[in-house]
Amino acid sequence: MKQIRFIFILLASGLLFGCASPANVDEMAAKETTTMVFDESFKKSIKLEKVGNIGVQYGLIKTEDFELALFKSLKNLDLIAINKAPDYELSAQFMDAEQPIFGADFEVNSKIKYVLIENKTQKVLIKKVISAPYTATMSDALIAATRLRLANEGSVRMNIMSFLETLSALDTKAE
Repeated sequence: MKQIRFIFILLASGLLFGCASPANVDEMAAKETTTMVFDESFKKSIKLEKVGNIGVQYGLIKTEDFELALFKSLKNLDLIAINKAPDYELSAQFMDAEQPIFGADFEVNSKIKYVLIENKTQKVLIKKVISAPYTATMSDALIAATRLRLANEGSVRMNIMSFLETLSALDTKAE
């Protein structure tokens, strides 16, 4: 009977706790299927200049993976400057990621500061800290480590999507 109880406790703690694997870049990137429309001046005109963090590695979200996910998101939407001088420079700084230690549902809230500058005028077009929560539930994954990875990926993806929504609402002709 003690062995059964021990096995049950071991399995239950595996479902609530665990070491998660790093976030997947493709799952953090905005999907190509987005229907956002951008000002024509942004098409093939943005250079991802600087991506960093405030000196802390946020668990399973590596700065270089976030940078690649942001780059892929911009490239998928045809916004990255290729073979020409960029009209705009984008920097992003990972400020925080609130991550749970245990639980049935894992909510991760990522906070990222985005700054978009027009190169010709050095005018700051966007300077915004975006906070984006995402919850992974037991129905998404039974294993806690997988739920945490899914919540991390979802939070960063939602954060990038929120930035892209801000960018799509910007009209450079009205500035």
